[in-house]
Amino acid sequence: GTKEQQSHPVRVALSGIRGSLRSAIIHWIRALGASVDDAMERHKTTHLICQVAAPQQESSSTSELKHEKAKEWGIHVVSVEWLFHVSQYGFSGKKGGTIGGGGCESQFPVSPPKRMTTRRTNN
Repeated sequence: GTKEQQSHPVRVALSGIRGSLRSAIIHWIRALGASVDDAMERHKTTHLICQVAAPQQESSSTSELKHEKAKEWGIHVVSVEWLFHVSQYGFSGKKGGTIGGGGCESQFPVSPPKRMTTRRTNN
């Protein structure tokens, strides 16, 4: 509930999500009582939501850098499906726990984007 939000503010940044889907997710995050950061901030952003299978939406090097920095800074990197879980069970997850510790984030991992390479073939 709201008490959970006040003691552990949830601040979310997005990566690889554009257009109307981005707008809808931002509204959804705010409706859940969390804040949306335009860019990740080291000591403020708590979660980075990444779109799993759309590397063409944002350059994979940008997404890869965001993913690496988020991990380095201790920011939870999660998929959009995490929001469905949060909507049903709250930010601490189905089994309880704390936002910074034993929450539900590990159930919604996102692999770092793969760098696209061109393969040469010998004809």
